[in-house]
Amino acid sequence: MYLGCEIFELGYIEIGEDPTRSGNPYFIKYEVGDNSPVYRIYHDVSDQGDEILKHGKELITNMFSDIFKNQTN
Repeated sequence: MYLGCEIFELGYIEIGEDPTRSGNPYFIKYEVGDNSPVYRIYHDVSDQGDEILKHGKELITNMFSDIFKNQTN
């Protein structure tokens, strides 16, 4: 998929699909370490990785571990 391929080279890897199926999945920057911020990346911004990250990146949480804080058994 072009979105993941274009920004993988810039250090981002997809960790989750968009539950609304609009094509805007969730990514982390894998070079940051174990507790990277999580971003939603919008696919319709561009087909160029640097433009996608400049204009189509929304911060969801500052730490990946925050996603699990409100989970219950």
